Amino acid sequence: ADIYKNLVLELNDALVLLSKTPVAANVVAANQDPILAGVMADWKKMALTVKLRLLVRQSKCTDNNVKTFVASELASMPTNTAEYVTADVKINPGYSNASTAQQNPFYRAYGLVDINIGDYSGNYRLVFGSEHIIDNLTGRATRTSGLSDSRISKMFLANGVANYLVVPDPTTVGYYGVKQGAQKDPARVEGDYATLGSTMYYRGSSTGSAQNGYVLTAAESKLLQSEAGVSFPTSGFASGAQARFNEGVTASFTFYGLSSAATYLANADSKANVGWT
Repeated sequence: ADIYKNLVLELNDALVLLSKTPVAANVVAANQDPILAGVMADWKKMALTVKLRLLVRQSKCTDNNVKTFVASELASMPTNTAEYVTADVKINPGYSNASTAQQNPFYRAYGLVDINIGDYSGNYRLVFGSEHIIDNLTGRATRTSGLSDSRISKMFLANGVANYLVVPDPTTVGYYGVKQGAQKDPARVEGDYATLGSTMYYRGSSTGSAQNGYVLTAAESKLLQSEAGVSFPTSGFASGAQARFNEGVTASFTFYGLSSAATYLANADSKANVGWT
């Protein structure tokens, strides 16, 4: 309770400073800020979005002091969606494959190519899709039965390592995930499982090393505002909750370079705890 409260208070201080007319000498130059290029209005959106996340995280707290504090802070928050993060917040101080130290750090750890040896990265073989997410995306799970989510083609690579590394051929072609916490399935080989896909970290050395990092996405921001409306039904966020939900899902499809969000949203509406209705 104390940690969350003090983080919110620090963000309040930051919001006061970000709202001031900047003194020229204190303006951050675009090339000194690899996240938001020195645009203080965008940092303010970021601060408000993070603050809302902290408040929503406390929505189920039963302590009266916490509830009073959260209600008071929530009442002071703007409900205009334009005042929160509306575009993906990226970080890229100049990532490249010029050296190991200059690579996108996540790609360096888990990407397809290890530039030190000019060969496939051993760590790439460590990250597989879980059975939970793969089955939900393919519609094999009970909750999403029959609902196919095209984002899987960007998030994961079917039969991942079998396509690019020397491993046994897959016994089953398609998307399959590892059951977390279980022993190895004797009916499966390594090449059966889905690995990180094209929008994630299956990329060549130059494009993978240079890709952006993501601090916060527009989809997260929109879905967070929707969650605020559901978690606090008497707040000003409630009336826009469904619109923010639809915008959040659409922004996620856009992030993955897909235009099929409308079809997915319509089909998802028939699924309990998946679509809005």
